Amino acid sequence: MITKNLFTLLLSLALVIALAPPAIAAPLPPGVPERLDAPSLEKVELIYLDQARESNKLAAFQLQIKLPQTALDLDAIRPAGGITIIEYFAKADNGKWVKLENSGYMDNIIGDPSFKVPGQINTFYATAYAGEYGNLTAVDFAKHTYSFKVQLHYIYYLDDDSRKYVYSDFSNIVNMGKNAVSN
Repeated sequence: MITKNLFTLLLSLALVIALAPPAIAAPLPPGVPERLDAPSLEKVELIYLDQARESNKLAAFQLQIKLPQTALDLDAIRPAGGITIIEYFAKADNGKWVKLENSGYMDNIIGDPSFKVPGQINTFYATAYAGEYGNLTAVDFAKHTYSFKVQLHYIYYLDDDSRKYVYSDFSNIVNMGKNAVSN
């Protein structure tokens, strides 16, 4: 009985320690938030881009992303020498999520007026290549459901030049194709 009580006590203590916030964690630099607000994925469309070296058209997904004002403000100020990154994720059917090509610096879409969605506040176009699913013939909306989501993260630096990250939650999920129901 004593052994069982001791085990329960030790297990409880281990859980308290594991779940307690770390007291020795470095404080965030001034202006760096603990968490970023999540973006919103407004729409996804299949588009075709001209390829410079080939006569074919390149299949791509055009995303419309609404960025939270807090992320835009953070990227404008850039505390601790940081920068905001947008990552695009997709999956086919019940497959695993993959990061799509063209994920990158938020500056790449907010700094170019042609990426601004007309009539929408803080909403921008972003393009992710469909190549993650193979060639265009592999993208079959009649047979498959394609799901998309977006996430932001802020990379900043400490005095010792180590990189640290602050993430947003994932955006909502937008689905296309067979059985497409967006979340």
